[in-house]
Amino acid sequence: VCSSDLEARGREEEERRGREVGSLEGEVRGLTEQLEESESKVQDKNSQVAHLEQRLGEGEAVLQAMEEQVVLLREEVARGREDSQGREGLEGLAARVEALTGEMARKSEEVQEVGVARNLLLEQVQEQQEENCRLAGSLQETSGRLEVLQEQLREVREERSAGEARMRQSGEGAALQLASLSAMVTDVSTEKIGRASCR
Repeated sequence: VCSSDLEARGREEEERRGREVGSLEGEVRGLTEQLEESESKVQDKNSQVAHLEQRLGEGEAVLQAMEEQVVLLREEVARGREDSQGREGLEGLAARVEALTGEMARKSEEVQEVGVARNLLLEQVQEQQEENCRLAGSLQETSGRLEVLQEQLREVREERSAGEARMRQSGEGAALQLASLSAMVTDVSTEKIGRASCR
């Protein structure tokens, strides 16, 4: 196998490894972007969950206050029934209790809806976190393959450089041998010419 063939093979191997490295680098960039995007989605959803939990807490506090108010109004209605003088205001109190009970039912429904929305978001957060884990695993595996290929490419380049250096040295050695032979031929020729002239 001549040196030009070896050089061509070395160059082809280096180019092939270079293309593989470039392809994996692109894959790593893509996975990194996907992971960043996925992490951003988790943060957004967590922020939405926090907002819904705040609304849920506020709604439950309002419901608690309404329940306490209804209890107080019912006690007042009960006292009014016992007291003959307080019977005149009973209708107004009963109407307030009814209105407050209706408002409580609506508020309770709203709180339940917020709770359902929060639970759905928590499920989405869980799914997104699982996607993050999958992407992180793929990124780690691809990065490992990339490191191996980069090391192989480095070795191919070193081998090729060493081969080129050996060829240069052997070329220089051949040139020196040729020069040495040429000098010997010249010396022999000169010697023969000297002898011929002496005769």
